[in-house]
Amino acid sequence: MCIIAAKTYQRHTDYYQRHTDFMTISITSASQESFNLELKYPREFSGLHQLEERYSQKTAAWGNLTVNELWFDGACVFQSTIEANQHCRLKMQCDSPCWLMNFVLDGELNTMVQMDAALNTKANHFNCFYCSSLAVEAGIERKTHVFTVCLTRRFIKHLFWKSSVFTGDELANNGEKVFIAGNQLITTELKTIIGEITGAEQPTYIRRIYLEGKILELLSLQLKDSMFFTPDNTKSDVVHTDLSKLQTAKQLLEQNIRSPFTLTELAKQCGLNDFKLKKGFKEAFGFTVFGYLNELRMNRAKSMLQKGLPVNEVADYVGYKNAHHFTVAFKKRYQVLPRDVFE
Repeated sequence: MCIIAAKTYQRHTDYYQRHTDFMTISITSASQESFNLELKYPREFSGLHQLEERYSQKTAAWGNLTVNELWFDGACVFQSTIEANQHCRLKMQCDSPCWLMNFVLDGELNTMVQMDAALNTKANHFNCFYCSSLAVEAGIERKTHVFTVCLTRRFIKHLFWKSSVFTGDELANNGEKVFIAGNQLITTELKTIIGEITGAEQPTYIRRIYLEGKILELLSLQLKDSMFFTPDNTKSDVVHTDLSKLQTAKQLLEQNIRSPFTLTELAKQCGLNDFKLKKGFKEAFGFTVFGYLNELRMNRAKSMLQKGLPVNEVADYVGYKNAHHFTVAFKKRYQVLPRDVFE
């Protein structure tokens, strides 16, 4: 079964009959099962009005897929929910250059990008990359909610006009993918912006301006510490050659939040030296090793406190032997005392 909001669908169908220059995003099953959701847009997301919206739903043997879309010239926002009752693999392809920001808000995505780069993105993490034609295969085993922003090449080039960031016009290289951020934690600041985008209710002409501003804010926060912006505007080979080892280091931090490894121990566990671990981790994930550990601890602590767990118990769980030190760190991060969170 496939449902697309009737009036919107007919309006877009009429538009495409008159305009053949459009772009397509196709979502299909990677198995033998027949499953296909084809989403068509005018080239560069240039729609009939200031804002275009569409709701799509499709059911398969493995579960249900719903997609809420909103787009305007140069940008499209997707809210996708995959309700998988068994393991499934979906392919997503786009015939146009695109810059994707993918935020996994719930669940988990095991993704293969351009069929040669693996990304395992868990809940509360995101990745960001550019490619001239998209080919992604994602494995899903449970209900997963993903917030995605897709920006066109023209939109991105306009932002970086006369910039030395993309030397040699890297955005034009056909078939090339450029990883901007591997798997990074969705910070409180990023969550707030996503909430502001999904909850925007202004009149259309104001909402259009508001959404573009929020998308640019989202992009700027991701790029701030990305691997593209090293001091000499050159990119290190560390991330490309050692990404899987860096992802192992990241997972070890997540699995040992209470009793973390020292930097030397962590480097040994993932097969890197101290220098490559420190430099590569910062470039791949936007945090220092212990900056990421602290972010993990604070996010975990906040979640536990919101459930009403005692401060001492939470402090111990996230690796603080001294509850006072935890209170100081939490207050610095969230500008509120731990004991006041549940209230």
